[in-house]
Amino acid sequence: MATLNERMADSQGMLPDSKPPYHVDYVLLYIVALLTLVGLISVLSSSAHVAQSQINDASYYFKKQLTGVVAGVIAMYLGSRLDLYRLPRWIKFMMGGTILLVVCTHLPVIGVTVNGSSNWVNFLGFRFQPSELSKPVLAIYLAAILGHPAFPRLDNIAKSVVLIPVAMLMFLILKQPDLGMTTVLGISILMIYFAAGTAYWKIFSVIGVGLTGFMLLSISTPYQWARIEYWINPWADPQGKGFQLIQSMIAIGSGGLVGNGYGQSVQKLFYLPEQHTDFIFSVIAEEFGFLGVLLILLLFALLTQRGIMIACKSPTPYLKLLATGLICTVSMQAFINLAVVSGVLPTTGLTLPFISFGSTSLVVTLGSMGLLLNISRYVPTSLRSRPQQTRSASVEGESA
Repeated sequence: MATLNERMADSQGMLPDSKPPYHVDYVLLYIVALLTLVGLISVLSSSAHVAQSQINDASYYFKKQLTGVVAGVIAMYLGSRLDLYRLPRWIKFMMGGTILLVVCTHLPVIGVTVNGSSNWVNFLGFRFQPSELSKPVLAIYLAAILGHPAFPRLDNIAKSVVLIPVAMLMFLILKQPDLGMTTVLGISILMIYFAAGTAYWKIFSVIGVGLTGFMLLSISTPYQWARIEYWINPWADPQGKGFQLIQSMIAIGSGGLVGNGYGQSVQKLFYLPEQHTDFIFSVIAEEFGFLGVLLILLLFALLTQRGIMIACKSPTPYLKLLATGLICTVSMQAFINLAVVSGVLPTTGLTLPFISFGSTSLVVTLGSMGLLLNISRYVPTSLRSRPQQTRSASVEGESA
């Protein structure tokens, strides 16, 4: 494995210049900026009453989110300037460190349990969610391995060994328990393998096994089965297990076409739980109506389209798979969150990327978009500004 990582820069057809030949994809950058701005505005509105009641500071969560935005912008800038072909050399340390941090969430002193899930770590008064790091780390890990020219020549045993750290990480996250994050990671891994040219029957076989495992886990785990029961019929316990979904649907339905106006949500006044985190989209729907919902859906659709385009036009398999993994983790998390708050899927505890309150998620998501912007510097498009003048004539010939 170490040999593969060391040879990655030479074997992936790296462009001749030390710098990528193009500027970042500004369309993608503008979409990310708009989603982040929507998140700041939404957190301020949805969290004000809760923060005033809990901490006597209506802007408390907004200020923390703003700090997360600043840290996330720094992470995005650094991600956009890294030498992507050096990342595989550090992937074993990154994967090992992420696994170690997720293990810490299960320790009694360091791990922190929130709403029944031990997916937080408290270190020197700083609390963060290690499972968020698994999204970009897994994308880099699988892209570095599956994108290497030597990988198809490995035997089945060697190919299976590659998945051992992946399986360990997903098992630890599932045991937190965090079924939502496990689902996002599982789908993203399948998409990376699909982009790598894995046979369809293998993909569908894994999906079948995964769905079977999900059903067996749900049936054997009382709290998971209760989620499914009250998702199917939340009115069976309107003041208990079905309360959150009912309040979410009320918020979405009462928004109408144009909404009740910014800051005018009724459901956020201690009716809707997790109104500034998992269910912030319900508050947005109530305050901005169908038009606001349409804007959010459009921005995420454009983000996904832009990420897929960058992946498809990436010049090397490594960059292609990395872009696929990065965009899939964000898009799938957004899709699942939107499906949950609208009652299409059972509650999973996933936040809405860029928009929900949560510094760890925001910093990691913006950092991942920085890596995607970095990949876009290798991709020529009709909407891209002119290539940098520093690139060599050989690159100009290839781009033409």
